[in-house]
Amino acid sequence: MPRPIHILHLEDNPNDAELVRSMLEAEGMSCTITCVESRNDFLAALQTGKIDLIISDFTLPAFDGLTAMTLAREQAPEIPFIFVSGTLGEESAIQSMVNGATDYVLKSRLTRLIPAVSRALREADERRELKRAAIQLRESEELFRLIAENAADLIAVLDPEGRRLYNSPSYNAFFSHAEKLPGTDSFADIHPDDRERVRGVFRRTVNTGAGERIEYRFVLPDGRIRHIESQGNLIRSAEGVPLKVVVVSRDITARKEAERALLESEERYRGLIESARDAIYTMSPTGVITSLNIAFERLTGWRRTDWIGKTFLDLLHPDDRQLAMENFRQVIGGSAGSLNEYRFRKESGEYVVGEVTATAQILNGRVTEVLGIVRDVTERKALEEGLRKAQKMESLGTLAGGIAHDFNNILSIIMGHAALLDTSAGETTKLKTSVDAINQAASRGAALVKQLLTFARKGEVTFQAVQLNDLVHEVINLLRGTLPKTITLQSRLQDGIPLILADPTQVQQILLNLCVNSRDAMPDGGSLIISTGIEDAGEVRTKRRSPAALRYIRVDVTDSGTGMDDATAARIFEPFFTTKEAGKGTGLGLAVVFGIMNNHNGFIDVDTAPGKGTTFHLWFPVHAGPAASEAAEPGFEAEASGGSETILIVEDEEMLRDLVQGILTTMGYATVIARDGIEALDVYRQVRPDLVLSDLGLPRRGGDELFRELQRVDPQVNVVFASGYLDPRIKADLLAAGAKGFIQKPYVPGELLKMVRRALDEREEKREER
Repeated sequence: MPRPIHILHLEDNPNDAELVRSMLEAEGMSCTITCVESRNDFLAALQTGKIDLIISDFTLPAFDGLTAMTLAREQAPEIPFIFVSGTLGEESAIQSMVNGATDYVLKSRLTRLIPAVSRALREADERRELKRAAIQLRESEELFRLIAENAADLIAVLDPEGRRLYNSPSYNAFFSHAEKLPGTDSFADIHPDDRERVRGVFRRTVNTGAGERIEYRFVLPDGRIRHIESQGNLIRSAEGVPLKVVVVSRDITARKEAERALLESEERYRGLIESARDAIYTMSPTGVITSLNIAFERLTGWRRTDWIGKTFLDLLHPDDRQLAMENFRQVIGGSAGSLNEYRFRKESGEYVVGEVTATAQILNGRVTEVLGIVRDVTERKALEEGLRKAQKMESLGTLAGGIAHDFNNILSIIMGHAALLDTSAGETTKLKTSVDAINQAASRGAALVKQLLTFARKGEVTFQAVQLNDLVHEVINLLRGTLPKTITLQSRLQDGIPLILADPTQVQQILLNLCVNSRDAMPDGGSLIISTGIEDAGEVRTKRRSPAALRYIRVDVTDSGTGMDDATAARIFEPFFTTKEAGKGTGLGLAVVFGIMNNHNGFIDVDTAPGKGTTFHLWFPVHAGPAASEAAEPGFEAEASGGSETILIVEDEEMLRDLVQGILTTMGYATVIARDGIEALDVYRQVRPDLVLSDLGLPRRGGDELFRELQRVDPQVNVVFASGYLDPRIKADLLAAGAKGFIQKPYVPGELLKMVRRALDEREEKREER
């Protein structure tokens, strides 16, 4: 609905005023007409500011139309002014139009009034619209100018060919005289490698009107490179013709450098992660694996892609999952990451032991992920277990050595008295049989003690350069006649293997013990294979050992027997542990093997599984120098004989001391006794005997210390030692210091008498020589 029109009518004739009103209303114009006659009323109506059109008579009694038009042009020049007069001549009409009248209508031709009014109102509306548009344009231009001149971004207006029409003052940061840029080619300053790509985007913007965001490099006049991000927008004419392209650009050099630094940092971080020996992972707060480094593949054999997106619990041993889940909840709950050990399942089905630390990654007070590190400690755990076993074996060895010492004394008493009984038995068959039984039992006991001492690494060892293949041949020849026919015995020996430094008897004992075990594990028959080969230290180290030598001879004893489970295999080297029935094994066989291998600075290991047979692996260090063998004890070819010399017997075991004293006294010797080292020293100072027969393991003062004290008293002291354990180093030191001999417990009277007589005779020979 058209808005009402406010008309100011300057007319002194009411009839004419009414006629104008009626004509306007008859035309359907919605108008409000204010009719005035005087100057004051005219001015008052103008000042209301609500007038859309002025209709004025040309001649009024007190006020003329030209004056009214002059006042209207001063007060409201935008209001259209139409003269309606009956006296307006042609010249006056022209003059009024020159002075600013919109139109004139003669009262004699009022039919022109409506078209004149319509035209005047329409032109007034158009003028107002143009004015409003001009004002908006000025405001818009001012706003654009203010934005462009104060913006940090680069603002450019380009023609459709890419020539600069306008550049914002911010271009001065790049060009010293940015005001000279208009008219220049905007592509000339773009890096040559980026220029055609940018030109192509500009052409698409001009052709399609769709602006695109693009990044490129700017080359400044001084040669510096700046990274720019631009967005272009097309301006078209009313007919749709491309006129201009407004390009807003931003210097993103700092951002690009930050991105490059971040990328380099990420690359360094990724390089560190990928080169780490430990497996590094990240998990979501729900326990899903989100990333893994390459060390995970080395640790487990799985591909990383096989586990991304899966829960970490599936990687763990079932027995470790509950503990792992509890620890994971604690980490998610904010507890500091603790050190834990879990067993991880490898692709092969085996498990490795991993030492795990996990830490929650927190962002804005919320746990975003969990970072963890897994270190393979399988070898360390094996070494720790080996150390625990070694310490346990060492403790047991110390205990076994002490038991053997006391047991040797008991056996010496038994064997000594049995020998005396045997001498007096005569033809009494029953007594003779009993003595033989005692001797046989004592011999078995002595053999058992020898095994204990070997296990305890306290047996006397004679090392010499040995060809291991020759020892294997000897054992095989011995076994061929004793193994059941149902067992196939084979050897696979590498030719040309170097020598080892070993006690041949003990090495043979190792092989025999292992082969006997294999025989017992194959009650229904099978195969037994002994093989030899050479391995360097690196190969030995892969088997979780710490080799001291550069090369090793490896011996494998493999059977196809029943095999063992893990629990049994873990205990087989423990002394007195056996799976055999009562009375069929002492449980010392493999413990002795373990002790002998330690004596030889070697290693022993076992691979076995129920129903899969067993392989014992032995590693002997290759001999790198000349053979070092102990001097053999001289034999006793002469029959045991007595004498009249005085002998000091130093022994803390009363029954053995009495037995030895009885044997020597029976053979004519004079004897004195002492129960410990201090007492022996006092007795020697008083008696000065011809010979001291002393145990090595004495209370209060040991035999070796007693010997040094006796030498201070008498440099020519004559001493023979008796002991169940003759440490090669102590024995060598005592012989070098002047000891006359050693006798191994348990011994029989004949051996004792021969040793005593020999020591006394050698002393007499030296006296005669002097």
